[in-house]
Amino acid sequence: MATVYDKNMSKSNLEKFVTISERTVDMLSQSFFPGATVVNALPFLRHIPTWFPGAQFHHFAAECRAYAREMVEVPFKYVKDKMDEKATGIELSSLTERLLKQNSVLGPMALTEADLKSTMATAF
Repeated sequence: MATVYDKNMSKSNLEKFVTISERTVDMLSQSFFPGATVVNALPFLRHIPTWFPGAQFHHFAAECRAYAREMVEVPFKYVKDKMDEKATGIELSSLTERLLKQNSVLGPMALTEADLKSTMATAF
């Protein structure tokens, strides 16, 4: 976590990011066990409306997506906010900061921000 996002991260931020990641991985792992959701066995069910009786898997999937998005977005936003506060003398020296700086120089050859977010979340 320190290498990817910030070597000087406060303990509270570290705990927050680890909690987000653990919750996301736990939710996603629940969906992969055989029989965890009906839609695993019967994929055509993903096309039924969310209000249909027995379609709780839609709500579970939406919750998983929200957790996964939070796991990718929150630490990345933390690094970007800290980079904006450089005037305060905070030195991040993290992989994310280096890639963001390098990306700003590359111009048309730069990676998209979505690619950077996903790569850093995977590295963590």
